[in-house]
Amino acid sequence: MNNFPLYETLNSELSATDLKDLSVKQKEKCIEKLKHLDQNGQELVYMLIRSSSEDVSFVPFGGQLWKNDIRFNFNDFPVRLKHLINKFLDLHTARQEESTERAF
Repeated sequence: MNNFPLYETLNSELSATDLKDLSVKQKEKCIEKLKHLDQNGQELVYMLIRSSSEDVSFVPFGGQLWKNDIRFNFNDFPVRLKHLINKFLDLHTARQEESTERAF
């Protein structure tokens, strides 16, 4: 059982059946959105990654510490995690855009 509410919520919204891998275009969009995430978004993505892994290491799924950052290969993630991250990025990006529009 996972104790991270965001993970539980997003995971419950995904189909219980086997998911197909994201398309190349979807992966490219995810990676582009990941590059532009704010600090809060980055931390939440990391928690989604940690919550998806049974590995107790600090950097699961073959990620690597790089300077003051952690790097992952998106293709190394399980399909379900890719879908979780994709869904989160859609929601988080929409929220960021909404906040930006309200600021003006």
